[in-house]
Amino acid sequence: SVDGRNLAVYGAGKLDGAARLSVVYLHGKDGTREWGFDDERFGGNFSRLKTLVVKNGGAYYSPDFTDFDEAGLADISALVSQITQKSGGKVIVACGSMGVQICWSLAKDASARKQISGMIILGGFPDSNFLRAAYSGAAKPVPLYIAHGSRDPVYDVAALEDFYSALKAKDYPVRMTVFDTGNHGTPVRMID
Repeated sequence: SVDGRNLAVYGAGKLDGAARLSVVYLHGKDGTREWGFDDERFGGNFSRLKTLVVKNGGAYYSPDFTDFDEAGLADISALVSQITQKSGGKVIVACGSMGVQICWSLAKDASARKQISGMIILGGFPDSNFLRAAYSGAAKPVPLYIAHGSRDPVYDVAALEDFYSALKAKDYPVRMTVFDTGNHGTPVRMID
């Protein structure tokens, strides 16, 4: 519950607070928590992810959230904070497509940033404000993994490649995989 709103979340694994690692998946536009919990959607990759997390003593979360702006940020910040307070383990936030907007907002929020051990950007877009914070040294670096399809018609791969190169030039902890001939949903299907 946050700001009088109830946040619906699917979860698997050590949800009682004993998780060594927690993974939170944020869906894109027109998605719901169902997407990140469906064992067949995206080639069964969510089934594999849940299994890996659970078998390794972790917890997996797929939440609904209000929007991709301030209210959605408040929703996910509250969830990350609750997870951190309960388990103390690492929290990785994986954002797909438009959900990347929340990832960038979390990275700019000082208290949320302290609770996140890493972010995964799947078929998303860059954020120049993230670059400024990364360069300033004022923000704790949140390790970043970017996965994108070379033929993504929604978000151009060239913009993310430039973003990645700029981060690498500053020795930021980042890695990028481009799936050759991959489309918009390819990173979610193919990331391992």
